[in-house]
Amino acid sequence: MVFLLTRASQSIIVLWMVTSIAFIALHIVGDPISLLSAEDATNSERQALRQAYGLEQPLPVQYLIFLGKTIQGDFGRSFYSAQPAMKNLLERFPATLELVFTAIGFGLLIGIPIGVQNAAHVGSSFDKFCQFISSLFISAPTFWIGILLIYFFAVQWQLLPSQGSGSPAHLILPALTLALPRAAIYQKMIRNQLLEVLTQDSIRTARAKGVPEFKVLYKHALRNALIPFLTILGMQFAGLLSGAAITESLFAYPGMNRVALEALNRLDAPVILAFVLLSAFIYICINFITDALYVLIDPRVRYE
Repeated sequence: MVFLLTRASQSIIVLWMVTSIAFIALHIVGDPISLLSAEDATNSERQALRQAYGLEQPLPVQYLIFLGKTIQGDFGRSFYSAQPAMKNLLERFPATLELVFTAIGFGLLIGIPIGVQNAAHVGSSFDKFCQFISSLFISAPTFWIGILLIYFFAVQWQLLPSQGSGSPAHLILPALTLALPRAAIYQKMIRNQLLEVLTQDSIRTARAKGVPEFKVLYKHALRNALIPFLTILGMQFAGLLSGAAITESLFAYPGMNRVALEALNRLDAPVILAFVLLSAFIYICINFITDALYVLIDPRVRYE
């Protein structure tokens, strides 16, 4: 109970700090009225827009009003669509969630088996080749990977659609764009963790007893290697949920990150602040779930 209360209080402080920093940064970056109003708008017309959106008051007053409404669950309305800001994001959240789950699934299916085989055959030509390819994908920009996938699979071979949504085929290219760099990270982490785990006495004992190598690797060694891996996996999942804007835009995928990127280009403050708050909340929830999974994977882990 103490652990839960501590995490809850910490989460509230984090949410307050993140949204406050975002609120101040938005007012430093630029004036949304300059984008909302016509180029030939008069000063009186601009002032009317400020009053309509509550931007005529001093910044501390705007901040207090923002905090009060946020506590009540009112995140404001988009300057452009006049729809509730959080509703705009939550309507697109299922599409982003589907994309992220698919990308993480691809990443795990590719990265973990290769990482296990690399650890089992460390120093081999296969291991060295995989290390080179992993480094290439980790260092490559996401948009570059996406453009290559579009060029080959959509333009040259015409196997998959390059834009839009509505079918499983539309998910493959954007999911692979996100998955390949993650698969490279997973491969390196699993390999490095297994190299350490495979030197433990319990693994040597299992091999001495004649346990099949496949069982040694995937049942005994891999389970111990998953503890530190879970932290990275949780952060990757949260990062993709709130950080796949380039991929969603590149493939014209109707996710919430694309909505947030469009809002940022237009300085649509209510939508941006709602996105920041939602992203911080996602990170907090996934951190908590990751902590809980530690106990399930390794019962020796306990929280006071």
